[in-house]
Amino acid sequence: MSEKMIGERIAYYRKKAGMSQEKVAEYMEVSRQAVTKWEGDRSKPSSDNLIKLASLFDIDVEVLLGNKDDNSPTTGDSVTISKAPWIFIGISFVVLLLYIIVGSVMKNISPGTVITGFVVLIPIQLFLHLYFTYSIKNESFNGLAGYDSKISYDLNVLKKILTHIDLNIGMSSTVFIFLSCAVDFLHLGSIAFIVVFIAYIVDLVASVLVNNYRMIDKLYRNDEDKERARKGMPVFVVYLILLLAGLLVTIIVFEEKKIDNNTAPAMKVITLTILGMLFATGGYAFENRNITKWKPEESIYKISKISILGALFSLALFGLILLV
Repeated sequence: MSEKMIGERIAYYRKKAGMSQEKVAEYMEVSRQAVTKWEGDRSKPSSDNLIKLASLFDIDVEVLLGNKDDNSPTTGDSVTISKAPWIFIGISFVVLLLYIIVGSVMKNISPGTVITGFVVLIPIQLFLHLYFTYSIKNESFNGLAGYDSKISYDLNVLKKILTHIDLNIGMSSTVFIFLSCAVDFLHLGSIAFIVVFIAYIVDLVASVLVNNYRMIDKLYRNDEDKERARKGMPVFVVYLILLLAGLLVTIIVFEEKKIDNNTAPAMKVITLTILGMLFATGGYAFENRNITKWKPEESIYKISKISILGALFSLALFGLILLV
């Protein structure tokens, strides 16, 4: 790094810390244009600003000035990408293959299970593992749900979270494929399959939430971002519960009342379900925006009335499904 101009070093360590120019400017109490000029070597930060920059990037001032080499490990060197997801993908493939062979012999095979496994689940396992691997290796996280380039993260911690989620997706998908095949062989019916599927979805979402919640203090560099993340967790959990409640009520009504597809009652149930989910999603989106704009240092967090109304309308619509 010693041969670089100071502007290049500022840009290098800013990106390494996972910060945008706006975040650096906010911390330094200067304009974003000032940071841009520093990085372009069109102006030089003062001595005080150099000290603040070094503190922000967690490096020595001499390293930032180029007078001392940075011997600390890079974020990419400290995170190892697990090979376990490849093993789970292989197990999923073998389980489905055995299901086809045994099912063909016993004349007990469901085309839906085969299609779901080979066309949906295994490709999703493979795609997500490759995507997470690419994101970790290239420090490219913009495509990840919930990632905000304006927030400063500890990239090393973010990579660890991704490796944990990647591993859990592989394991959960393999278990789900095995249980799906078992449900078919044991003739447990569609309700059992739906229960297994919902458990699979809940497990995936819980994995993301738990990993993020446990790492909040380490993942976010800014205290305000930490507070926003903590407030966002229960809001998302309520949103997920609403969606699952709507899905369960819909399934129960279809099964218990023996409603056929493409009939008037079926259209009513589906319409109410979609409307309920739309209200839940609208309320969640509005509250998420409310949390993003909230400034913990200036005010106490208050949930918006619009979000509460969205949740209540959603519950009311799901309740109406029972009356169809």
